[in-house]
Amino acid sequence: MTERKKMTVETVNHPLVQHKLSLLRDQKTPSGDFRRILEEITTILFIHASKDLSLKTASISTPMDTSKCQLLDDTVVLVPILRAGLGMLNPILRLVPDARVEFMGLRRDESTLEPIQYYTHLTDSHSGASVFVLDPMVATGGSVLHTARILKENGLVQVKIISVITSSHAVKRLENTAEEVRLYTASVDPELNKHGFIIPGLGDAGDRIYNTF
Repeated sequence: MTERKKMTVETVNHPLVQHKLSLLRDQKTPSGDFRRILEEITTILFIHASKDLSLKTASISTPMDTSKCQLLDDTVVLVPILRAGLGMLNPILRLVPDARVEFMGLRRDESTLEPIQYYTHLTDSHSGASVFVLDPMVATGGSVLHTARILKENGLVQVKIISVITSSHAVKRLENTAEEVRLYTASVDPELNKHGFIIPGLGDAGDRIYNTF
């Protein structure tokens, strides 16, 4: 019997990520700056999360000669969890403009703190693709787990989660799941409050992105 792979977590401690994370946490940071800084952090997190994408060799004509070069040989699928995940989408599309984008709409049941799915857009032509789930805050872990299960039911098995802040509660929950996922985050924060918000966290990422306090 093959042993199940453990869920892996990589905390990206790059100095620029940690500096910019401090600015995101600051309640005085206005929405416009918050969006820009979130995109900057996302760029660095995605570079770390995509370091094992496959390459193929191609012959390229330069202005001087021909050169053997390396080009991406993976289909990249991005799955932002609505709505806050949309704030992480554009910086990755600037890096991988041919990435395919699917969507997962989830809202939280305020009594159980579990996700309720209200929208999904997943096509079935991504066999073997590298999938990146985008969610700035992974608090209870319910939304990303639900998304990973739906993706795998649709044949998408190489799932990575990119999150700015993750709770230690969510890490433990992911470790205890049967889903094989890899998580890349800028911070694992220690607590959740009774409403399921990460402490110290940065508040509601969606509200801060879209200035909807």
